[in-house]
Amino acid sequence: MQIDWNEAYSVGVSEIDDQHQELIRRVNQLYASIAAGQGHAEIGATLTFLGDYATWHFASEEACMAEHQCPIAEVNQRAHTQFVSLFGSLQRRFEHEGPTESLATDLQLQISGWIVNHILRVDTQMRPCVARDLPNN
Repeated sequence: MQIDWNEAYSVGVSEIDDQHQELIRRVNQLYASIAAGQGHAEIGATLTFLGDYATWHFASEEACMAEHQCPIAEVNQRAHTQFVSLFGSLQRRFEHEGPTESLATDLQLQISGWIVNHILRVDTQMRPCVARDLPNN
């Protein structure tokens, strides 16, 4: 599934929104590779990106939620833990199976679904916390 960024995904913090847009760009790149019959060639790069992304983005987002005292922060941390588990299972499949088209499709579908669900249901709940802390509010 291709993801098209729109303002519904915005959390109100440009740094976090930029990071989410890069994540979406990379997952869409995998989608385009799959559509061209070359998904297997993109798996390793996508997994490397996701592993790095989970480390720096999750830390950045969790710090932002803590700074703005967002009540959703604990739910967000649990969702991040769930992502790391999902990522780990996909990484193990890659190590066991190698770069197959089936794995490319599963990776793209599972990560895309997680992204949309997580950003829209959890991350966007940061928006009122950030807005509350802006000057003149």
